[in-house]
Amino acid sequence: MCWGLVVADEVHEYRSLDSGQAKSLLGIISRQSKKPWVLSLSSTPVLDSISNLAFPFALMMGLPSLQQAENFRRDLKRLDTQLTSGSEGNAEITRTLRGFIFRSSASSFLGNPLMEKPEGKYRNVPCPIDQQYHPNLRAMTLRAKSEAIRRAEERTRSNRNVSEETIANSFFSQPSTRDLALALQFPAYPAAMNAASEQGYAIQTTVESFKDKLAKVKTAEPRRYGCSLPPQMKWCLDRILKQCSRLRELDKAAMAVYSDTEAYPVSDQRSSGFSGPKNMLILTELPFGATALKYYVEECMDPTKFQSTMINADMSKEERQAAIDWLGRYRESDGTFNTYTKILVSTYELCSTGLDGLKVANWEVQYAAIRNHNKLKQAAARIDRLGQQITPHVLRFQSTNHPLDALVVGDLDENNKKYGSKGFLSQITNWEY
Repeated sequence: MCWGLVVADEVHEYRSLDSGQAKSLLGIISRQSKKPWVLSLSSTPVLDSISNLAFPFALMMGLPSLQQAENFRRDLKRLDTQLTSGSEGNAEITRTLRGFIFRSSASSFLGNPLMEKPEGKYRNVPCPIDQQYHPNLRAMTLRAKSEAIRRAEERTRSNRNVSEETIANSFFSQPSTRDLALALQFPAYPAAMNAASEQGYAIQTTVESFKDKLAKVKTAEPRRYGCSLPPQMKWCLDRILKQCSRLRELDKAAMAVYSDTEAYPVSDQRSSGFSGPKNMLILTELPFGATALKYYVEECMDPTKFQSTMINADMSKEERQAAIDWLGRYRESDGTFNTYTKILVSTYELCSTGLDGLKVANWEVQYAAIRNHNKLKQAAARIDRLGQQITPHVLRFQSTNHPLDALVVGDLDENNKKYGSKGFLSQITNWEY
């Protein structure tokens, strides 16, 4: 048996050599009487080391056994150590990465350019914490700090060789850090927690506490979710969504999108010649944050200028597609162009892969700063990707006057230095000679 071509789509979804899918696919290729051509589709994210690329590279190299793929992963780990330490290692880089073809920007298919798209505009938007929120945030910050120190001491008592990465992962997974991150995005959150406590209940921010309310909304797009939320949750959201720098910047961004008059090129597509208000994605980390932002758009933005919907985890595939299709309609039922901005709210997790249709928007607000370089890159790729016809704008909201956001953004910058579009690895993959 011989396959002439193997196409592995969405290869990032089964990146690990330890997964059953990886072992199965490598096994199939190893049994071919003649090595097939292998095409690896979609971007393959680097989370913590270029050894994350071992599986797609092993596919393209046609390595005949899992053991050889494992050996190649060790080579990549050794190469990553050299990149991290700043040593040159040019000979090692050349030996390990020899034979991989990078498609040049001039590539075409049947005379049509494959790699052309407008250059994306990325901007970090400072969102300093407003002075009136400092006292409550100070107390929450000290709680997160104390819990982190206590956890680290407990770990080091049982294991003196615990790694810095282990301590960091523990810190970012602890409940007090999660609450603090939410408070940076909505600085009135601590005061709302106190007010709720005085009323005799706690604000529930886990998705399990409200997902059934969202799932009940089955109306046509654009869906409104505020009417489905229980009075207690709306009472909390009204107190959490007090004006702050992040929400003010969100209002400014929305008006910039509404005022964007760049025209789509004339073509046979539905967007041909459209120069009216553009579409926007608002993405954040937690489902509670996305729900709060959807509620904010519904309740606080001018409905004659802004209409919105949301993608949540309990939607069916058909419901998600309906939301994307609504976002991509540039004309009303009478054939006239839209005169308002369409906004889609969701999380980085839900919009990181597979939603190709979202490039019908060309503005994106990354509302929450997170450590995961891969998720942010994948999220930005929803609008900044091949097929985008007009300039994509990505706004990254950051409150670096607080130590948590400063830590997160610094961590992200370190990842960008190694794995970002201007990083060392990217420069190597762009070599042409």
